[in-house]
This record gives sequence, C-alpha cells and structure tokens, in this order.
Amino acid sequence: MGAAVFGARWHDVGAGRALLDELLPVHPRVSDVLADRGFRGLQGPVARDHLVNVEIKHRDRLPGEFKPIRPLWRVEDAFAELGRWRRLAWSFEAATASATAWVQVACVGWMLTML
Repeated sequence: MGAAVFGARWHDVGAGRALLDELLPVHPRVSDVLADRGFRGLQGPVARDHLVNVEIKHRDRLPGEFKPIRPLWRVEDAFAELGRWRRLAWSFEAATASATAWVQVACVGWMLTML
C-alpha cells in the first residue's frame, strides 16, 4: 500500500502518475491498477512506462440514480473512515511530507481498530 499527499492544484492524473512512478518500481509484482474516471489519462503513460494494465471503472447511470461501482466503493469507505481523524482536517505545518505522515498514522490506527 502507498499513500501520498499533494497540493490542491495537482490534477488527479498528475498526482496518480507521481504516486505510481514512486511505488511501482518498488513493487514489481503489481500487474493491474484499478482507477475511476478521474484517472483516464494514466492508461497510456503508466502502461507504457511500467508495463501494467490500468483499468478504468465507470458506470453510465441515469440522472438521480446512484449505484456503487464495485470494488471502488471500498476506496470511498476508506476516505470516510479517515475523515473521522480530526488531525487530518487541517494541515498545521503546511507541508505535504507531514500531511503524508499523518495519513499513514491514521491508516495504521484505523487498521488497529479492525483487529
């Protein structure tokens, strides 16, 4: 697993590319990356540079209809759980490195509650 925090000005594709460029060389057994529509621009460059399959999940739906996309609902559930950590609500140091560290601390704390 990997986590990174980027500034609000980063587009999803740029942030995703930076995270995958950092993590995929360290984890050579990863063969598939699952993403939502916000990461459509990753399919070509990541597949070419790292030899992985990038699958974009989306569902066409009618207006006013909500159906979760499996297995992407687990990501949204994880964001909801991390939202309960008050320390993540505000970046006191205004540095992405400390924000990334606090996200990792929150993830460890969340996993410990599941034991």
